Amino acid sequence: MLRKINKGFNIEFWEKYATLVKKRNEASLSQSEYQALLQLSNQIEEANASRIKYLAQLAALRKMDLDDLMKSLGIAPTGHA
Repeated sequence: MLRKINKGFNIEFWEKYATLVKKRNEASLSQSEYQALLQLSNQIEEANASRIKYLAQLAALRKMDLDDLMKSLGIAPTGHA
């Protein structure tokens, strides 16, 4: 379960994402780049939802509050929501 919680994207994914976000912030994003950014953003959201699901399962197994479990694992909320 911890592997599923810690599963992330590779460096190429994050570099592409950062490049597209930078272009969006500079207002120089093409329509195809915008679509690519949306797809990457959706992948991140789906991964985060899965991660929370596994964290909640682990918290239940350990009979802990989700926030306490996250603190014990050194996982801080991002504050983006």
